[in-house]
Amino acid sequence: MRSVLVLFVLLAGSAAASAQRLDASPSCEVESDWEFHLRERSLILLRDAGETPSRLVLRQGRLFAEDAWVPLSAADRRRLAEYEREARAAVPLVRDIAASASGIALGVLAELSIGFGADPAQARADAEAMRARIDRRLQAALRPERFAPGELGEALGQSLREALPSAIGDIVRATATAVLSGDAGRLRRLERLDAEIDARIRPRAEALERDAQALCVRMRRLDALEDALDYRTPDGARLDLLRVRDAEASN
Repeated sequence: MRSVLVLFVLLAGSAAASAQRLDASPSCEVESDWEFHLRERSLILLRDAGETPSRLVLRQGRLFAEDAWVPLSAADRRRLAEYEREARAAVPLVRDIAASASGIALGVLAELSIGFGADPAQARADAEAMRARIDRRLQAALRPERFAPGELGEALGQSLREALPSAIGDIVRATATAVLSGDAGRLRRLERLDAEIDARIRPRAEALERDAQALCVRMRRLDALEDALDYRTPDGARLDLLRVRDAEASN
C-alpha cells in the first residue's frame, strides 16, 4: 500500500500548498508575483497595481516599464532577448506538466474508486463528471499564452480537494468490507494495489519527471538572467520576476 499512501500525501500536500507556489518537480520550486502573458511580438508581465512597476513589456531585447521604454546597456538587451526566448519555451512546458500531473493523479484516483467502490458504475459516472469539471477549470488556468501561478495552484488544489475524499472513502470502505467479510479475493487485490498503481503510472510519471527536470533547467536560467541585469527599478531594486529554489533545501 506504500504507493497509495505516498500518492495521498503528495496530493494532500499539493491541495494545501500556497497558491503562489508551483512545485515544478522534486528538484525545484518556482515562485512568482507576476503573470506571464505571451504575445506574438512581446512578453507582458503584470502584477498587483500597488507594486511599482506593475507592468513590464519585453520585446526583442527592449524593456517597457509602466509607461515608457527604458534605456538599457547592450549587455542587458542581450539578456532580455534571451529571457524572452526562454520564457516562450518555458510557459507551454509549465502548462503541459501541470495538465499531465493532474491527469496522472486524478486518473489513479478514478481507477481506485471504480475498482474498489461498492457501485463501480456509479463510481465511473462520478469520475467522468469530476474529470469534466476539472478539465474546464484547468483549461481556464492553463491557456497556452499565459502563466499565472496563483490561478494554476488554486485550480489544481481545488480539483484535488474535491477528488480526494471520495477516493479515500472508497478505499477505506473496501478495505473494511473485505476484512469484515473475509473476502479473500478483494484482500488479495488490495495487497496487489501497490504493483498495480506502479505499473499504471510509472511510464507517464517517468516522462513527466523528464519534462519537469527540463523545466527546472529553464527556470534556473531565467532566474540567472534576471539576476545578472544591470537595470534597476526607480527605487533602486532589482527585477524579481521569479524565484527558483531547490525543493530539498526549501523543505
